[in-house]
Amino acid sequence: MVSQLAVEQQQRAMHRVEDRRHSAMFFWGKDKTMIAKHSLRAIHEIGLMAGISIILTANANGQSIHPPIGTLLSDPPQVVTSFELQAINDPATGKGAFVFEGHRVPPVVRAVPGGAIRVEYFNQMSKSSSQVCVDGPCMNMTNLHFHGLHVSPNAPGDDVLTMIAMPGESLHYTVDIPADQPPGLYWYHTHPHGESYRQNLDGMSGAIVIDGMDRYFPEIKTMKERILILRDAELEQGDSSSTILKSAAQLAPYGCGAATGEATPVSSKPFCFR
Repeated sequence: MVSQLAVEQQQRAMHRVEDRRHSAMFFWGKDKTMIAKHSLRAIHEIGLMAGISIILTANANGQSIHPPIGTLLSDPPQVVTSFELQAINDPATGKGAFVFEGHRVPPVVRAVPGGAIRVEYFNQMSKSSSQVCVDGPCMNMTNLHFHGLHVSPNAPGDDVLTMIAMPGESLHYTVDIPADQPPGLYWYHTHPHGESYRQNLDGMSGAIVIDGMDRYFPEIKTMKERILILRDAELEQGDSSSTILKSAAQLAPYGCGAATGEATPVSSKPFCFR
């Protein structure tokens, strides 16, 4: 028989693999927004509060990704104490979504080194799903992972192995943040093995801000802060929202490497896609 230790090692290996499969970008800026792989380098060179590029793949419908040109983006809601979060299925598309205070906009979770994040997470997804996950039809089980935080992997903390909520169940999280946790931008997302890839494609994720960056860079304290969460979208044949995305992003109707004819300047050539 396979030992419990071997099972846990395999599950943790899957955890690492699925983390790499997610694809996204979270930006945290002061007056400007940027893409940076190294936050501190970005701060020194461009004067931003922080910038970090993380991998997450999420999907959204055309309306939510492409508001009318000129529309001002509102700031996402923020929480600094205990909060409730619901997981649901969109009644029209069947895709998963987070609901916070009646709206499908995940909150930005703010905390400080030495503090704690407390979440009551309710799985209100349907018991049956039309979506396909890694091992077949999705079961709509769900949980949360607090990506990048140096916290305990044991319940009721960042436990993605034993804390699982089936439809109709709930989870209580108390994530104790160490006093030496570096300030900056992190994120949370669902992480049930075999289903997290699909749920993150659907957009079940949000940002975490560990405050305290101004202790190291006092000059940013009075600068205006804007947090943007940008999600990739999965392009599907015959999907209306995918058609809208391709048109808005000027994607070519052929795959990368499949173009024919003479070369054209990069600035005037549509982007290809894989």
